[in-house]
Amino acid sequence: MLLKFVVVCVVVGVVTPALKSEWPCPDSADIVPCSCTDDSYLNLKLDCSGVQDTDQLVRAFSTPFPFPTFLEFMIDHSANPNKSNLTVLPPNLFKGLTFERIIIKGTQLFDIEENVFTESYKTLKYLNLADNMLQKFPFETLDGYTILSNLVLDNNHLPALPRIVSDSLEILSVSGNTDMELLPDVFTKTSVLSRINMARIGLTNIRPNLFFNLNEPVIINLADNKISYLDEFAINPPSNTLLQVILDGNTISNIRHDSIQGLAPNAYLSMSKNRITEITETVWRHIFDQIPNGSLDLSVNPLLCGCDVYWIFHCTEHTYRKTFTPTTTCYDNTQVLYLDCNFFEAECNVLQ
Repeated sequence: MLLKFVVVCVVVGVVTPALKSEWPCPDSADIVPCSCTDDSYLNLKLDCSGVQDTDQLVRAFSTPFPFPTFLEFMIDHSANPNKSNLTVLPPNLFKGLTFERIIIKGTQLFDIEENVFTESYKTLKYLNLADNMLQKFPFETLDGYTILSNLVLDNNHLPALPRIVSDSLEILSVSGNTDMELLPDVFTKTSVLSRINMARIGLTNIRPNLFFNLNEPVIINLADNKISYLDEFAINPPSNTLLQVILDGNTISNIRHDSIQGLAPNAYLSMSKNRITEITETVWRHIFDQIPNGSLDLSVNPLLCGCDVYWIFHCTEHTYRKTFTPTTTCYDNTQVLYLDCNFFEAECNVLQ
């Protein structure tokens, strides 16, 4: 019995060092200040939020990685962006490693070179480079990312949005890139794009037919720009696929007939915090007819609610009244939903 006990102890003594291995991650000491974690399905995540500069990042990736396929790579300096000294991602930094999600936020990065993420051409689904200092991004490489569905470039310094070519991109967010120029053909090759965020980019007008090639149900956010006027065909996808159009916080005072087309029957159109004073039938009936089950938010506009709205509140027709949100009020704070139709019949003298 004693002999058997000794043999077992020897075997255990051989196995014990192997239990200290951090496979499939590399040894933590070799990639400091990065950290690698995995779950029961061997989904690997690499968090390099602890790096202070490019040199530290290069040293971390100089170690061999036993398993090259990662679910996520992250650098998040958004809590202390002024303390970040990360300005460059060297070419070939990742040396054969692939990622499904890449998140780099709050750094001093000012340029992304075209070959930085090429190892992930066939694996990358989500790329978030918000809140950096980017002045350049290789938009011309997007068609190489065969399954990239979500691209977030908010709050950078990108001067222009050129034509995007992608058969996989569903969500594009470039909000907060002040004075960004939109090229005329920017969305002509985005066959499945379904959400566009372009708030706070200094947009002064919407070029006609800008969204004409959007074929999927789509949400468009153009809030907090400098748009003062909507011309014909400003927003006009080829079919009734607009689920939401957000134009809040602009300076819109007038819109042309047919400026907004393609609203789905249950769409939400929000033009809060603008300078709209009148809801004339010649312009607005076309919009109301598109959204019989939708809603229109004109809150925080100086609406006069005079005889220009009688066509909406005629006592025998209530189909348009229910379209307004409860927050939509006249200049005197009266809720538009509860305006008295009898008052309009008496004052406007347009009984039908």
